[in-house]
Amino acid sequence: SYWQAIALKPNYAEPYNNLGNTLKELGRLEEAEASYTQAIALKPNFAEAHNNLGIMLKELGRLDEAEASYTQAIALKPDYFEAHSNLLKCLYLQDKRSLFIDELDYLINQDKANAVIGSLTCRSTLKYGLEKPNLFCREPLKYVLHIDMNTQYDFEEIFVEKARSILNENRISNRKQSLLVNGYQTSGNLFDIKNSFTEQIQKAIRLEIEKYRINFKDSKDGLIKKWPTEYSLYGWLISMKSGGELKPHIHSNGWLSGSLYINVPLKSKAESGNLVVSLGEEKDATDTRINVEQIINVVTGSLVLFPASLTHYTIPFEAEEERIVLAFDVKQK
Repeated sequence: SYWQAIALKPNYAEPYNNLGNTLKELGRLEEAEASYTQAIALKPNFAEAHNNLGIMLKELGRLDEAEASYTQAIALKPDYFEAHSNLLKCLYLQDKRSLFIDELDYLINQDKANAVIGSLTCRSTLKYGLEKPNLFCREPLKYVLHIDMNTQYDFEEIFVEKARSILNENRISNRKQSLLVNGYQTSGNLFDIKNSFTEQIQKAIRLEIEKYRINFKDSKDGLIKKWPTEYSLYGWLISMKSGGELKPHIHSNGWLSGSLYINVPLKSKAESGNLVVSLGEEKDATDTRINVEQIINVVTGSLVLFPASLTHYTIPFEAEEERIVLAFDVKQK
């Protein structure tokens, strides 16, 4: 469809930008770069295309170029919050301490809160010993909830059968996921598929999210105080084979994140396949500072809800069965 739009209107920058997003999702990064570059050539003041090019360059490890793209997006659109967040992360990854602190202070002074800023505030405390206000979530490990969905729902019928059916639908493609070892992840938003399968699953998840919000209603943290007045659910399925794992990461575009365990094989060791949530990555902890983490013993039917700012990963497992998880984010509209 994007190529058709370009064929009809060759000087139209927007489809080149959208095509770049799709190519990046498919892992065709060189083509994505060319598409973003063409969008910018057609429309030099296209701030979103500069930001998207930066995201792709960061994935390629070309951090200096990514930083330049984010900086250009901000120059064109000074209040571009997403580009500021992306620049903050890029500066942290390059260990540009002074520039990182300046950007973090700017965002704090603007009273901005999201998962990226919350995560990097925690991580910079571990790395640099910084004590900055965390406008998103000061103690995110206190906001982790582990729920047994088996006791509330017919888990096999509502979740397991439907998830397996969705995985078997040929129209769902997989996306490039460099963090995933020995597995695959579905592409796009699972909940954009309008059928009784996804609607029933989404209804149950939204109910648990509302219970979560009520549970922490008296919190003074931005996670709850700034809770989106309107949100959408963005979900995807992850399937792993024996030896599979998901490396440390956060959900940059989420507010609250969740993992619903559709199938967890029997554990060969006590912690096989378990979920680990932590304040940052192990490499962040310098001097005597400790990266505090929590290991969650997940089984089939577990639902874990946690702030999207929390670093999380899975412990590798060995089993004949595949491990299936429905991951999702609450995304601010």
